[in-house]
Amino acid sequence: MWDETRVRVAAAMGIPNPERHGNYVINTPLPKIDNLEGYYLGGRLIDLSSFTPRTRYSNNINYTFNCDFVKFMLQIYLSTTNNSRNDSVNRIATSLGELCFEFKESQHDDYEKI
Repeated sequence: MWDETRVRVAAAMGIPNPERHGNYVINTPLPKIDNLEGYYLGGRLIDLSSFTPRTRYSNNINYTFNCDFVKFMLQIYLSTTNNSRNDSVNRIATSLGELCFEFKESQHDDYEKI
């Protein structure tokens, strides 16, 4: 049922090939991890020294955060009323809670790049 719903939503948004693009999201519960504030959504190594903006995203809404590093690990958390993340400075409010973006300097290439 979830797959059909996502495909219908993608079609209603006018996304080409909704059968393909409506299946990106995986519906799984967010586990609460002991000794961790907020829900960890994911992370990725970002290397701005080799970054070039893509024109296909130029009309999208952009959010700008200050970061002191050229190469860093970006970690994204969801802060909710029942599991809040208090130390994050960079936040975007959503209907589910606040998305928290944290930057940690990286000296390693152990993570997947953009």
